[in-house]
Amino acid sequence: MKRKKKYSEFLDNKRVVLVGPSGHLKGSNRGKLIDAYDVVVKMNVGYVVPDKLINDYGRRLDVYYCSVSTYFFRNNRLFNCFDRNKNIIWMIGTGLHRGNLAKVRDIKGSEGTQFLNVDQKIYKKAASDLRKGPSTGIIVIMDLLQYNIKKLYITGITFFDQKYLKRRKKYYYSQYCNRSVGNYPIMVHDTKRELRLFKKLYSSDKRIKCDKMLRKILLTGDRSE
Repeated sequence: MKRKKKYSEFLDNKRVVLVGPSGHLKGSNRGKLIDAYDVVVKMNVGYVVPDKLINDYGRRLDVYYCSVSTYFFRNNRLFNCFDRNKNIIWMIGTGLHRGNLAKVRDIKGSEGTQFLNVDQKIYKKAASDLRKGPSTGIIVIMDLLQYNIKKLYITGITFFDQKYLKRRKKYYYSQYCNRSVGNYPIMVHDTKRELRLFKKLYSSDKRIKCDKMLRKILLTGDRSE
């Protein structure tokens, strides 16, 4: 609980930006806008921003949310995360693999980072609402909103663009990994339900602001960035 209190104090009254890996940010030149926020949050493979895309996705990474599944312990992925991002202040475990977070402390470069797991109540509520395992993205949003943040700006996230799902590969892919996302996230998570859940959060919490692409998916033109 002490760590959660410290994290709460860290986020208190801060303008927070959550940056996802959607390809629609490529060429956006939004990196300076992203880096100007009080707290920059990225997740899972989102730590791997090539130098040529920093102008679009930003350089900073203050809070890193990660599922800490075994995937991230293979091929030095977490070592590369801390090696590439020297100033990660908090790393937050998001899901069923919460026990793995303790192993991260042994990774070189993580010495200055504080660690915390998302409250299990958040995960269980999301799983109950979605009737399926929640993605890291929706968990991050729900977790951040429980704190006294001033604003949550969400960019680079499309919930796999439900309306244009057949055309998703054309512009929704991880620019970080330089590959199409394929169908894997669709099979593991119910992204339609996640989008509906996010719409409810968006309509009830005025702190949430979205980039143009996500507003288009939400079919709303209000609430400027």
